Amino acid sequence: MARYTALVAIAGTLFLGAAGLASARKPAPAPANGPAAQIARGDKIFQTNCAACHGHGSGGDDYLTGEHWKYLPGTLAIYVKYQNAVPPALEDRTDLTHEVIEYYVRNGISIMPQFRKTVVSDQDLKDLSAYLMRNNGRASTAKK
Repeated sequence: MARYTALVAIAGTLFLGAAGLASARKPAPAPANGPAAQIARGDKIFQTNCAACHGHGSGGDDYLTGEHWKYLPGTLAIYVKYQNAVPPALEDRTDLTHEVIEYYVRNGISIMPQFRKTVVSDQDLKDLSAYLMRNNGRASTAKK
């Protein structure tokens, strides 16, 4: 009986120790609100609604290769319009404002469709703006 009690005590100690290690390894959850959380939500919205046309595609960072077939439709359109004066991939831009992003998302342009509030809500748009403006060196002007 003493042997059984000792085994149960050892097993319990090991179990509690393992549980402590498992919980110690978990990173602190990201805050549900705040700039980091808003940018993370915006990234998700960008990947869902925008990246297929405005991401890097297989062109990567080298926009001077002349291999335009590698560009995604929106990225190619920006490349052609600005002749590489601004980065074609929206994620690399540092000149975007919430107002510009909102205008093009809500109204569309050329082959880019407009996105109704049922697809990209006002809060989604604010989160998207925070994500795309994260490289601007200034906080998003969009209110949470």
